[in-house]
Amino acid sequence: MNNPEEIFTQTFHNITNRFSIVNSLRHVAEIGLSGAIPGIYQEWLDFSHKLVSDPEYDHLFIDKEKAIRDGGGVEGMGRMMAENQLRTFQTAVEAASLVFAHSILDSAAMDYLRVTTLQGQKDLAEYVNQKQVPISEVQEKHMTACLKKRSQRTSKHSIGNLF
Repeated sequence: MNNPEEIFTQTFHNITNRFSIVNSLRHVAEIGLSGAIPGIYQEWLDFSHKLVSDPEYDHLFIDKEKAIRDGGGVEGMGRMMAENQLRTFQTAVEAASLVFAHSILDSAAMDYLRVTTLQGQKDLAEYVNQKQVPISEVQEKHMTACLKKRSQRTSKHSIGNLF
């Protein structure tokens, strides 16, 4: 596709579609998490009871009574472990969202750069010379070939193109 208007339109469509995927991920994680919270707290409470009552875990403690007291009792220990797991999950969802969003923006920037180069190469020449393509490369090749090579190489490696 070499029509700048078609590329622009397709890129806009891709951005909105891909960000809706990120929003869906976050929404489903939120809904699933709200249903899972009671089970997570119960699992960690059960583990805390086992941790303090089963002799198999005694080697994990230097001073078991102090650890239980400092942890807020068996219930407090279970609550702390559950809250830690929930924070970790939320952090993972946020990190994944950030990576996906960055990739989407990276892909869109490359596509819009392509639109710009197809629509107005002379307007972009000074910027590209200073930021993306060394002047020696431009002198050896035609500007369009340089920009095309760079945009194809970068866009092939973008996660945004995997959506």
